[in-house]
Amino acid sequence: MNPIDKLDKVAEKARADQARAARGLNASRERHEASSAQLDQLQRFKAEYEERLAQVAAGGISPRQLEDYRRFLANLNRAITTQDGEVARSSAELKQQREVMARQRQRSSGLEDYLARRRLEASLAEERRAQRVADDQHASQAAGPGEPDGET
Repeated sequence: MNPIDKLDKVAEKARADQARAARGLNASRERHEASSAQLDQLQRFKAEYEERLAQVAAGGISPRQLEDYRRFLANLNRAITTQDGEVARSSAELKQQREVMARQRQRSSGLEDYLARRRLEASLAEERRAQRVADDQHASQAAGPGEPDGET
């Protein structure tokens, strides 16, 4: 196996790694968006519930009903705090996946650039070799049969 074929294998693996990183980034982005949406939904629900409590309290509310509202709001606040932590975790994961993707893209791009230069060098070397062969054939034909190569 020639060196360019070996580099092709390495570049192919780098492309596969980059594709895997892209899938990981997309999955991470989707999880983060879902977490953020759920947090937004909880916060909207809390605001609506607080508004409803204010309306009910303005018309008069029993101490037991008030305690039920407060207990539910406390549970809702815990859920919001938990979800806020999940959003922070998914945000950190998303940042990490972006960094992984950037490294993989850079690695793959660098390998592709290097491979392109090596292919160009190999092509130029082959052209020079073919030109030498052609020059040698032309020189031997110009010398004629029975005469030494180019000596007179």
